[in-house]
Amino acid sequence: MKTFIRRPGNKSKHLRHIIPKIPDFPGTYYEPFLGTGAVYLHLLPKKAVLNDLNKDIVNIWKLVKSDPELIIKEIDKFKKVFLPKSNEMKLKQCKDIVSKMDTYTGDKRTINYLLMIYCSFNNSIINNNGEWYISGLCNNIYSRLNSHIFTENYKLKILELQNILKNVKIENKDYSKVLDKTKKGDFVFLDPPYIEEKKYVFNYNENEDFNIKSIQEELKKLDIKGVKWMMTQIDNDEVRNIFKKYKFKEYNNNSNFSSIKKVDKKEVIITNY
Repeated sequence: MKTFIRRPGNKSKHLRHIIPKIPDFPGTYYEPFLGTGAVYLHLLPKKAVLNDLNKDIVNIWKLVKSDPELIIKEIDKFKKVFLPKSNEMKLKQCKDIVSKMDTYTGDKRTINYLLMIYCSFNNSIINNNGEWYISGLCNNIYSRLNSHIFTENYKLKILELQNILKNVKIENKDYSKVLDKTKKGDFVFLDPPYIEEKKYVFNYNENEDFNIKSIQEELKKLDIKGVKWMMTQIDNDEVRNIFKKYKFKEYNNNSNFSSIKKVDKKEVIITNY
């Protein structure tokens, strides 16, 4: 199954590198930096614990699990009113909705957050010092009925996912607290912020600066317990030095874009097996 959320760092185009490296495991699948959940949705293991520190992303997953019909209903309402508008009016409405994000609560906030992700060129809306804005606002947003979120396939996907997620734990915690629950036989896939990113800019929670070096101790705990894990990271000297005791597989990520041109990045898959 393909992901139903747009988000920076989506691993959908990396799966051909990642999936062949995942071993068989008898236990529970853990993904502590969930985001779009591209790897989880490809594997669809029977037992899983999914986590992200971004409350809005977690709430989208939880709402798909509890009430996808509400999401479908609200998307249809939005589409009916939004699509006939001029692009200028669409841009204005998206900016207005995002600027008021903290005034929304419950399911209304969750659905608005999901809709507004699709207004962004790079799939991100950001809170900076209490002010919300769309990162890389699209110039021609929601212009077609076949936009991903408006399709019948999208509706069918989240309805199917509701049943899949029935027995899956979805949490909103610090990743280390999630890893504490692992045991031998489990498998952990980690896609943390890349070391080149000075802050975990895709989230907005208080005190959320991310230091990749802190993950070293958590990985050692997994090693001691006999838990197999895989982590994706940027490929640079600092990463190579921090995690030098583990195994590396390099690959080119050619799905990155700057505002002007396509940008290739060297990335790595790091494993303890």
